[in-house]
Amino acid sequence: MLRHVLSAFAIAALFCVAPPAHAGIKSNLGVTADPVSRYGNGAVGSARASADASQYISCYATYASSPGAFCVARDAAGTTVSCFTSDPNKVAIVSAMTSYSYVYFSFDATGTCTQILVSNSSYYPPMVP
Repeated sequence: MLRHVLSAFAIAALFCVAPPAHAGIKSNLGVTADPVSRYGNGAVGSARASADASQYISCYATYASSPGAFCVARDAAGTTVSCFTSDPNKVAIVSAMTSYSYVYFSFDATGTCTQILVSNSSYYPPMVP
């Protein structure tokens, strides 16, 4: 009986000093800039943490006399794509970006954004200094 009690205490002590386990889905999505298919995408934190000094993805929203948003993506090879929109709904979507965002945008031949998607999820890496 004493052996069982000591074993239980040993197991409990082991769990008390064991380092915490970290789990969860993690996704590292580098930047893609495709001028032929007219889109750019990537996770903000993945671009920030990339080993190269080339890739980034960025969008900003502004309001002067009318709403506007601009998105730009540059991949590891240095290919850059961008678009602009004055659609208030798309501007609102850009305003939802965080350091945990995945961004996708597409554009037409004139450089006007045809689609903007912002996804904020725990599985995208945060942007760290």
